[in-house]
Amino acid sequence: ARAAFAASVEHGAVPVMEPAETNDVYGTCVTAEVQLYGDVVLRYVSGDYSGPFMPNYELVESPKLTYGLVRLDHAVGNVPCLLDTVNYIMG
Repeated sequence: ARAAFAASVEHGAVPVMEPAETNDVYGTCVTAEVQLYGDVVLRYVSGDYSGPFMPNYELVESPKLTYGLVRLDHAVGNVPCLLDTVNYIMG
């Protein structure tokens, strides 16, 4: 997360959240964010964390939920002007 954040900002990305380290008994997690487009942020996550989700979250009993999805091929984010967004991301 630190290296990805630094490279992004070096190449013109707008920082939203500087790299921050959190940890608990399951290990350490580093998160950082840069603005992607509009109010969408890109979150970088790295570390040796092996807990249930992220540090300080607690595992709770819940029914197993499924929506039938096995894998995700791609995701879409709608923007008002695609060319402006592409130019922003490309720098």
